[in-house]
Amino acid sequence: MNKFHERKVESSTWRSVLCPKLEKKLSKRLETGRNWRVSRSSVDVFEVCTEDSNDMVNLAEMECSCGWWPFRCFPSSHAVQVMQKANRLPYHYIEDYWKTSFYRSAHDQAIIPVLDRYKPNPNSFGDFALQPPITQKPLGRPKTRRIRSFGEEARPMQCQRCHQLAHHNSRSCTTAI
Repeated sequence: MNKFHERKVESSTWRSVLCPKLEKKLSKRLETGRNWRVSRSSVDVFEVCTEDSNDMVNLAEMECSCGWWPFRCFPSSHAVQVMQKANRLPYHYIEDYWKTSFYRSAHDQAIIPVLDRYKPNPNSFGDFALQPPITQKPLGRPKTRRIRSFGEEARPMQCQRCHQLAHHNSRSCTTAI
C-alpha cells in the first residue's frame, strides 16, 4: 500500500501528457530521425527515407512497415517524424495507457485493507478445504542423466581400448583385442 500511495503522490507532480520515461522516449525518437526525408503519398500515408531503409507509415491505421508501432502500441521513430513533418500532435496517436491521466486514474482509488477478523478460519471448511497434494519421494537412486529431446542423438566418443569412434567407452567395450 505504501508503494501505491508513493506512486499516486509522485504522479501528481507530473505536468506532461505522457509519463516521464515515455516523454523522454518520444523526444529521443524526434532527435533520431531529424535528418530523415519524409514524403507524402496520400492524406495519411507517408514514406520515410532513412540512411539504410525506406519505410511506409499509415497514420489512419496507426501502423508502420518496420512493425514497431502495432507491436509496442507506441509510435516508432518513423511515425514520430511523419507526425512532426505533417504538423500533427503525436499525443493523439499514442494509446491512453501511456498517458499520465490513465496512470493517475489507476492509482486514484484507495486500497482498503482486509481485516483478519473477517477472514474465515481454514479449519472450519473440514474436508472441503484445499490441501496440498500428497507427495512421496520416489524409490531408488535419482536420475543423473538428462532426458534427451525427441530426435536428439548422442554424440559418439572415442573408446580408449579399441580406439573406435562409437557410442561406448573402455568400460563398456566388448570388442576382442
